[in-house]
Amino acid sequence: MSKRHAMSLAAALGLTWSGSAVAAEGPMPAGTFAIGGEHLTGLFHTNISASANNVESDGSVTHFALLGMGSGAPAETPRIGLDGFVIDGLSLGGTLGIDHASGDQNAAVGAGAITVSTSGSSSNTTLILAPRIGYAVMFTDSIGIWPRGGLVYYHSWISSEPIATPGTPQPNRDATLHFIGFGLDAPFIFAVSPGFAITAGPMMELAFDGAYSLDNPPAGTTVTSIDMSYTTFGLSVGLLGWI
Repeated sequence: MSKRHAMSLAAALGLTWSGSAVAAEGPMPAGTFAIGGEHLTGLFHTNISASANNVESDGSVTHFALLGMGSGAPAETPRIGLDGFVIDGLSLGGTLGIDHASGDQNAAVGAGAITVSTSGSSSNTTLILAPRIGYAVMFTDSIGIWPRGGLVYYHSWISSEPIATPGTPQPNRDATLHFIGFGLDAPFIFAVSPGFAITAGPMMELAFDGAYSLDNPPAGTTVTSIDMSYTTFGLSVGLLGWI
């Protein structure tokens, strides 16, 4: 049975307060502090490229991600956004995403009346950091737009304990996956109360440097590192609060 924890999602869903700041037409005022839950839900299309030992492969997937469940690409992972407006309209900040998934497997090894139970487990912990700059402007008291972009760093630690025949234990198989790229969001702001809004709009992430590496590969493994990149385009929905 697997357990999935998205800390960024839990924090984002708590953004239901009504702040003291009221959105006014024009640039977001200097001194405003904003916190948001981002990429909570959306429709995403991802193109993935991988190469190892002069062999290249490409693939693509289109996925509707609801509250981070079943996310299949880094860009789909929910995250918390923290931004401050240093002058009217201009924001500096970034996003933080932390995701952990773990699971167990059980199997019966043997035949007939002679069977032995054995088990294995796996875990995956992901960290996302994305510093950015943006500009927010309100067209009316309730509708605005906030384009923002910057670097994206994605790192995942993967560990698995394979199911093995009793008496012949297998070592853990550890791996790491990382990407460095550029992200751009241009969400519309739909204020539903003072200091609280729903955001929705286009996004993209372009990872230009990535790699998957096996730390302790099984004997006979010829490929221990794979160069990877991805491009994700989509429409994402989130929550936003500001004071």
